[in-house]
Amino acid sequence: MNDRQGKLLLLAATVLIAMLLYPPFVRPGLNGYTSDAGYGWLVFPPRMNSYYTDSVNIPLLAIQELVAAAAFAAVYFYLGRKRNA
Repeated sequence: MNDRQGKLLLLAATVLIAMLLYPPFVRPGLNGYTSDAGYGWLVFPPRMNSYYTDSVNIPLLAIQELVAAAAFAAVYFYLGRKRNA
């Protein structure tokens, strides 16, 4: 691992943890429907009113994490390839 790859790993860890701490939320609705509640801090989720608590949109969060991890992995391997002069 070279220096640029190490810095990229630190950046990737920071971004992925930030995505976990600031996830997308969904709001329960009538008849089982849900609506987007936006993003919010994990410990302070957005609230519509005192009766319902918004919940984390786990499928969307998983997709975001996987796409970000794949993008960082691609850049990591690109930075690690040997260059012929």
